Amino acid sequence: MDYPYVWFGLATLVFWAAVFAACRETRRAQLWMSSLGLIGGPMLDFWVYAYDFWRPSQPSIPWGSMFFGFGFLGIVVALTISARGHVLRPEREQTVPRHVKVGILAGLAATILIAGLIGVNSVLATALGLIVGAVAISYTRNDLIHLVWRGMWVSLVAYVLLMAGTLGLASDPATLAKSYSSFYVRNGPFITGALVLFWSAAFGAFVGPLYPWGKNLRLASA
Repeated sequence: MDYPYVWFGLATLVFWAAVFAACRETRRAQLWMSSLGLIGGPMLDFWVYAYDFWRPSQPSIPWGSMFFGFGFLGIVVALTISARGHVLRPEREQTVPRHVKVGILAGLAATILIAGLIGVNSVLATALGLIVGAVAISYTRNDLIHLVWRGMWVSLVAYVLLMAGTLGLASDPATLAKSYSSFYVRNGPFITGALVLFWSAAFGAFVGPLYPWGKNLRLASA
């Protein structure tokens, strides 16, 4: 299969379109967050994960990063905050000041940086930072704790489905993984699989409630 990461990204976009069509009430949030993923995906892949996870010389990684970053972030956010009979309304009792939000995001970035400086793998360091962010969101808005857990499971299921579908098209998944990931070459399939699943869970736990937390919104009965 030529350019597998592009196909992985395109599969993510198809999934994204299906979610966008099905979840009308979350379309604004999905588009807004996906725009962040369009930028953040390539930044992580080339500035962080290329250090000890990806093989950045692979030609399909730039496009795949943009497609996956845009699609997956929007998918997780939309499916996390979408609930039948509920809509997003302004939250007035547990609003989080702007300086607190900035401080939490800075703490997330600092966690990733410090973990990287002491030799922690970049993907694991990112996951730890995301967990710190999810805990901070739960602490500042305890009404969003259920979205932290829901986001974690949404992200895990969506990632496994996308990965299984893409690898299922490959004639030799192991060789494909070795050609794309230096981490896989050193650690094998089980450790690599556990790492990316842990990252996926941490990613969902943080970004799932991120939109209502950032916008001071809450899920309320329609």
